[in-house]
Amino acid sequence: SGLLNNQNNESGLISYNLVNLYIIIFFSIFLISILFSKSIVSPIKILSKIVRSDRDKSKKNVNKLVYPQRYDEIGILSNDIKSMSSDLRIRIDEIENFTADVSHELKNPLASLKSSSELLVSKKIDEQKKIILLNNMRNDIERMNKLITDISSYSKTQVEIDDEIFYTFDLNIFLKDLVKSYSSNSKRIIIIHEHDNIPLMIHANKDKLVQVFINIIDNSLSYAPIESNILIKQRKINKKVIIKLCDEGMGIPYKLKDKIFERFYTDRGIDQDKHSGLGLSIAKKIIESFSGSIRLIDNDSKKHLGACFEIILPLKD
Repeated sequence: SGLLNNQNNESGLISYNLVNLYIIIFFSIFLISILFSKSIVSPIKILSKIVRSDRDKSKKNVNKLVYPQRYDEIGILSNDIKSMSSDLRIRIDEIENFTADVSHELKNPLASLKSSSELLVSKKIDEQKKIILLNNMRNDIERMNKLITDISSYSKTQVEIDDEIFYTFDLNIFLKDLVKSYSSNSKRIIIIHEHDNIPLMIHANKDKLVQVFINIIDNSLSYAPIESNILIKQRKINKKVIIKLCDEGMGIPYKLKDKIFERFYTDRGIDQDKHSGLGLSIAKKIIESFSGSIRLIDNDSKKHLGACFEIILPLKD
């Protein structure tokens, strides 16, 4: 009887301990679930508030929230949203600046047209001055037409850069074909292509790269003297290819090395109204979309002493 009672007591104690253990496990799981839930829900709520804050301009500077810094999937999501928001802000700022630049460029010919039309309506000028004013008005209209065309091209290029398809191709063959297309021109200018006979594989969009070289070569053709040369020279350095394009024209002052890539900048002594100043800006955007760079450099050529541009592109592994 005593032995049986001891067994019953031990069995009851075990049952009691098991119940306590289950209760402890249950509350532990419950607490862990709450903590785990908060660790997920809380940062997601913060990200949601940040997105709403960016969308609602009135709350832009109110209770500025900090992106969650984590090393898990939520951290990756946080970084992606932060990067996307930053890119969107850059794009919005660029559109605002571009709109301001366009407005400024179009106001000049419009103001000139307004002034000329008012003088013509006044009928207080002689026939000779009327002819001058009409010629000025025609030039202003041509200038506006060129601006609108190039502005449309600039905007289209930006959209195409975002959606462009890249291909891997040999730069040597690409430039060889491009030079052939310029074999005949009105000024009988010869384009010399110097390169090593080794494949230089790059990953880019051919159509956009053609646009870059056309912009630069056409500029050189407009400035270079009759029967002169344009030099295209390239060399491989590590995992990059460096391309130089130099002409025998009047050159560009090196102090303008940054200015010439700004939108609508032009300082031409000839054909001023036929150029909007967007060509080099477009070229820079395209090259940068290929993870490359373009710049004006000091000319170290003994013969081609005009403008000299350097384009650097990464080679495909």
